[in-house]
Amino acid sequence: MKRLSSAIGLVAVVLFAAGPPVRMDRVAADIAFLASPEFQGRAAMEPGGDLAARFFAAEFLKAGLKPFDGKNYLQEIPLAASILDTAASSVTLVRNGGREVFRPGEGFQGGFKEDVQLAAGMVFAGYGITAPEYGYDDYAGVEARGKTVVLLSREPQENEPASAFRGAGLTLHAAQRVKRTNAQAHGAAAVLVLPNAKFTAAPRDPSASRGWAATLYDEDARIPMLTLTEGAAARLLPDYHELQNQIDKTGRPASRDLSGTLELRLVQKERRAGKTYNVIGVIEGSNARLKGEAIVLGGHYDHLPSRGAFVYPGANDNASGAAAVMEMARMAGERKAKPKRTLVFISFGAEENGLLGAYYYAAHPALPLKGTRAVLNLDMIARDEAHVPATEGRVEIPAGTADLLNLSGGAWSPELAESVRRAAGGLGLRIDTKYDRDATQGVLWRSDHFPFLLQGVPAVWLFAGFHPGYHESTETPEKLNLVKMEKVIRLTYLLALELADTAKPPAFVAR
Repeated sequence: MKRLSSAIGLVAVVLFAAGPPVRMDRVAADIAFLASPEFQGRAAMEPGGDLAARFFAAEFLKAGLKPFDGKNYLQEIPLAASILDTAASSVTLVRNGGREVFRPGEGFQGGFKEDVQLAAGMVFAGYGITAPEYGYDDYAGVEARGKTVVLLSREPQENEPASAFRGAGLTLHAAQRVKRTNAQAHGAAAVLVLPNAKFTAAPRDPSASRGWAATLYDEDARIPMLTLTEGAAARLLPDYHELQNQIDKTGRPASRDLSGTLELRLVQKERRAGKTYNVIGVIEGSNARLKGEAIVLGGHYDHLPSRGAFVYPGANDNASGAAAVMEMARMAGERKAKPKRTLVFISFGAEENGLLGAYYYAAHPALPLKGTRAVLNLDMIARDEAHVPATEGRVEIPAGTADLLNLSGGAWSPELAESVRRAAGGLGLRIDTKYDRDATQGVLWRSDHFPFLLQGVPAVWLFAGFHPGYHESTETPEKLNLVKMEKVIRLTYLLALELADTAKPPAFVAR
């Protein structure tokens, strides 16, 4: 193995000696610029976000990339935002002649992009999962059409190595978006999510006001999805803990009709329409036989909106990944030899609002997704991993992480994961796949690789790990490990060229 790593390292050295180098001086300058107060957090639907998008478009032009549609670097994403009127909104349980009213905050969390007024019967649909590949369907034997579906978050047996659901860790079915889409496919009118009794997330700092951060674009979300508090869930379905235990023990659904009617009233206090952008540039492939095939290199540029004294520079999340994509675009533009497959460079917008830019691109790609052979997503690549409250006692992090890089999504493309691992070894980086085996952090669906996995495209997230200051005002450029970041850029660039020229691209494995 040492001999193989040395050989791959030599290949990396030769490639970079023959081609343009990584210019960390301009990468550092880009990050400092993006994290400066002028951008005010680079949030979607705010001036700083638009300014960042136009900055990337200008740099893609200077790098010699072609506009994704022949005319524009900016892919416009329509957005809608709203703030719930908590005084006028409610969830009411009507049962046995009585009415029990749950209010926002004390009874449920969440909202919807439109006003909602409905009354419907209810059905308990377990985890809300339909997974024929695992021989499992929570909707078998129950009728959800026109009803409110009550379901558990996450998935069965998620911490058990012998679980039919790919062993320990999470599958694509555990994501809330997938559950809502599945409920819609079964004709549901609304979804209520029960808090998972076996999973307790660490509390987050509530001090910073996110304001309009509830911005969303979601053409697939046609029905509301709310999460009940523990108290409201216990009143709605007193035995749901026992039902969860039953499902996890037997590996079989325990779905059933529920008595009563649920009245849902959601009223928007304020509404706002707007837009943000994906920034997309391409270097066309040189092989006519591979026309329509592409390798995507992406990383989101947006972060959190500033409010009052709270300003969020987002130097690592994700000025680091976005600047890396921009640097690789420059390097590819300077390289004399063109790749056989097309390289697509994307600075995604609205990632912090639920991967909206990536979902939008997956629905409106520059090249058909069936020809997208791999997606390399860079998000938070320039810090050394260390515990935050959410990972303490839940995730094992080694003492030294200056050379450690996490890889998420590789379980769905072992060939791509192995390619990352081989190339990393030659550049002095260790690859850790712990988050593909972890069920506590939900890393699988927390970055822009996930929408591509849902479409059956091999996609991985290269991720240096969580760290103190994550999503806080202290996430500033001087804390970045630029030596590590340079290695990640080299790794990704080398891998992208290899994938663009290989005769046999990696396969997606449905699991």
